[in-house]
Amino acid sequence: MALTGHDIAPDDPIMALVVLNQLLLPRVAEEVAMILTNTNQDALDALGNMRKETLQTTAGDLLLLASQAKEMLKVDLTEASGRAAAIVAGIESGLRISRAVWIAVGAIGCAVFGLGLIVGAALER
Repeated sequence: MALTGHDIAPDDPIMALVVLNQLLLPRVAEEVAMILTNTNQDALDALGNMRKETLQTTAGDLLLLASQAKEMLKVDLTEASGRAAAIVAGIESGLRISRAVWIAVGAIGCAVFGLGLIVGAALER
């Protein structure tokens, strides 16, 4: 009576509604709480599954990218090795030509020296 400001007698028909509310409300509240708890658990499970699937997908993508990067690196290394081999072959070819030139210069020098000796010996006689 003090809560509503209305005078309610114990034999008033509204008291039946109050008693029904007191009897049913705890059970309804428990059912609603159970439904909310189950719904929250379902949402938590779904989020856990989404997280797991996301991590698996991301891990798979990372493995694929790592594999592709590895293959690209192999190709780059193969190309670099080929270019290095071509450079070394060019240097070796240049060295052979350089050696041949110096051998020819040496042979010409020896021939000129020998010719000088012959001319010198001929002039001395």
